[in-house]
Amino acid sequence: MFSRLDRRAAVLGLVGLLLLTAAFIAFIYVVSPLRKPTFQPNSANAGTLISGL
Repeated sequence: MFSRLDRRAAVLGLVGLLLLTAAFIAFIYVVSPLRKPTFQPNSANAGTLISGL
């Protein structure tokens, strides 16, 4: 059986993982070029299409 300390550590680990995931999603949203209305996939930015792939 889990002791009270083990259960507390598991809950804190889960909460920490959820917070880290939320921070990562927020970071990706902030730096995403797709949020810009002027974003063009075929221009000389990170969305440039590569014909060989």
